[in-house]
Amino acid sequence: MQEENKNGAAVNQNEKKLKIGLFIDTFFPMVDGVINVVDNYARRLCKKHDVTVFTVKPRQKGFDDGKFPYKVVRCDRIKTSFLDYDMPVPSLDRKFKEAIKNGNFDIIHVHSPFAVGKLGISYAKKHGVPAIATLHSQYYKDFLRESHSKAISKALLHGVVNAFDKCDECWAVNKEVGRIYHEEYGLKNPSVIIDANHANSSKKYLEQIRIAKDVVYSRNHNSDIKGLVKGLMIESYIEDGCQKIGEHIYGKSITDPCLG
Repeated sequence: MQEENKNGAAVNQNEKKLKIGLFIDTFFPMVDGVINVVDNYARRLCKKHDVTVFTVKPRQKGFDDGKFPYKVVRCDRIKTSFLDYDMPVPSLDRKFKEAIKNGNFDIIHVHSPFAVGKLGISYAKKHGVPAIATLHSQYYKDFLRESHSKAISKALLHGVVNAFDKCDECWAVNKEVGRIYHEEYGLKNPSVIIDANHANSSKKYLEQIRIAKDVVYSRNHNSDIKGLVKGLMIESYIEDGCQKIGEHIYGKSITDPCLG
């Protein structure tokens, strides 16, 4: 059965909506690159699927999650005075755990290897659904900067790698991050998905074509890269470029410029 959406495009009503759980240990109103990535993922995915972001309660009182087009479920936290972020304690939050338990998810995507992310991985393993991790950060550098101790940093890094090793696939944000996790951190089976747009193309969407060709060339001529790089993320839509909100051009992006 097909219907037309508000833009006149055909929509197959028989297509199954996936239930997707995104797990991150920090979220708005804090702002950083990882949070923005998760928000963009969720906004795009929720157009066709049921998406829930699991994260920590904010410090800011009265912050309204209702403004997001996807569902946000938050867990209790422990206040910290020495960090910009508070410490999530999802295992102590009964309602939070119930929300995960009753989620009936088809896929879990974790964006941090700490308390909230580990709970997502645990759900995936228990219910036999895919667990995907995106490798955003070079955690050893972060740990060393905060602790000034190589021993402590290595111990903390071991926990990070152990969490990611339990995932079915790990996607690095670029080749260098993938190399670091594989060669320096000891991740067993990393997978790199190259983002052809955003920082790699300086948001010049036509550069995605050149970047894609470069990646394919590198895979064809280097066995290590071929084993590591599993795919490309190309930002595309129906029409080239982007538009301002209110222009009402069907099939043209209202965020980053895309390939048509």
